[in-house]
Amino acid sequence: MPDEIGGREPRSLSFSGTLIELDGKSCALVIVRDITTRKQAEDALRASEERFRTLVRDFHVGVVLLGPDAKIQFANQMAQQWFGISLHEAKGRNSFAT
Repeated sequence: MPDEIGGREPRSLSFSGTLIELDGKSCALVIVRDITTRKQAEDALRASEERFRTLVRDFHVGVVLLGPDAKIQFANQMAQQWFGISLHEAKGRNSFAT
């Protein structure tokens, strides 16, 4: 969507710089990168993760995520209710057994 000034879309830029000497004079060497596409991809990923997180959290089926070590990393509200244990209590355990 074009902006009000100049009719161009806003861009996300990254700046980095350093002082250098050129022909005996101090100068600033500044590198400008257009990171608009990367920022848009990051925003889209964040939105997708939030939709997924909301779906899993509110799902009417128990969902438990185990890490590679088979320890509980996440349990949605339904799983916590079924097992009668909070995520804080369950996190890091090998099972919901008490």
